[in-house]
Amino acid sequence: MKSVLHLTCFAAFLLASPLGAQTYNCALKDGRNSGWTPDKLVFEIVEGAKTARTYDPITYSIKGEMAEANIATANSVRVSLGWKSGRYQNPNARPSRDFAGTGALPITFHATLLRGGNKILLRASPGGLNTFFSAKGACVETSTRLEQLIDP
Repeated sequence: MKSVLHLTCFAAFLLASPLGAQTYNCALKDGRNSGWTPDKLVFEIVEGAKTARTYDPITYSIKGEMAEANIATANSVRVSLGWKSGRYQNPNARPSRDFAGTGALPITFHATLLRGGNKILLRASPGGLNTFFSAKGACVETSTRLEQLIDP
């Protein structure tokens, strides 16, 4: 019986995030339905690290793996991250006078989590466009490993 309990505890330890890591599972809403922002963001930060692992469906669809984000700020008030997606063909992009609307564009993402209420703001800046798109949402801190929260 003891060995079963030890195996169960060991399995739970392996499924948990790395020691000292904080994992956030975020749901996002793009009010403009621009297609430039994902509806989900999952990220994992480790105390004192300069980079974080992130998952969003747009970047994952391009790279086939999680992205490494630079941590600009990580304190008791907020966490700010930035990463690049690679070239993305937005299915919602419409041609206009200033933008042909064709071709894949790289996207630079910036996310800021306010820890007090776990509210998040994600900004997407497609390369070649003189604007950014944003999505707002909420995050839940979880002890589940990042890999278990993604749906590729």
